[in-house]
Amino acid sequence: MEDGFRLSADHIDPISNPPNFKTAGILNENYFGSTAPWHHISTGTITLTNDNGAVFSVRSVTLAELPNRTQEGDPINFGPFDIEFVGTRNNGSQVSETVTVDSFITLAPYDLSALTGLVAVTWAQGAGGSGVATHMFDDILVVVGCCADNECDDGDPCNGIESCAPSGACDTSLNADCNGNLTEDACDIAQGTSLDCQSNGVPDECELGGNDCNADSIPDDRTCAGAFFPCNFGQ
Repeated sequence: MEDGFRLSADHIDPISNPPNFKTAGILNENYFGSTAPWHHISTGTITLTNDNGAVFSVRSVTLAELPNRTQEGDPINFGPFDIEFVGTRNNGSQVSETVTVDSFITLAPYDLSALTGLVAVTWAQGAGGSGVATHMFDDILVVVGCCADNECDDGDPCNGIESCAPSGACDTSLNADCNGNLTEDACDIAQGTSLDCQSNGVPDECELGGNDCNADSIPDDRTCAGAFFPCNFGQ
């Protein structure tokens, strides 16, 4: 983890073959000027997340082929290969960007500027061989914060309208939330979690002040089907 960001490794069979990252020290044959990590299991996935939950955008990453070697120990260049980076946004939607890696032995930067407003970005280690070579990575450049409202929208209007503030943080505004449960009052009523006996669009629990003599959480001046208000009738 670095600066609040976390890289995690996963694999289809994590129990019998636990996934993790390896790096090349300066004496390692795969050291090409950087102790760049790689997923040690073919087709294993790599995920970057922000521990504090703030949205982020990825600008670039440096990549290079992690070469197989001949019996003599010489690196084998399998030629260009593609890596698809899939970003997940706050509302669960996804955006992807594919780069063609043609850097062999030397780490080179690749643009990922389409990956904006993310809560996570995932990509996979190659299977190995021509067109699906394994790779190492380094220097993931990220920018914390949102750029547009749609990067903050979680797709649920009942918990408010999300927007991108000038500060780069996602803000949430509720039109009406009289009971403070972070759900729009109209949704409380529509979902049946709040009563609205007078059909005035205000949950009944918000109109109890001085208006609930028998403490039954139903306003005295409401006439709901089956309700009985003894205080109102002098009983």
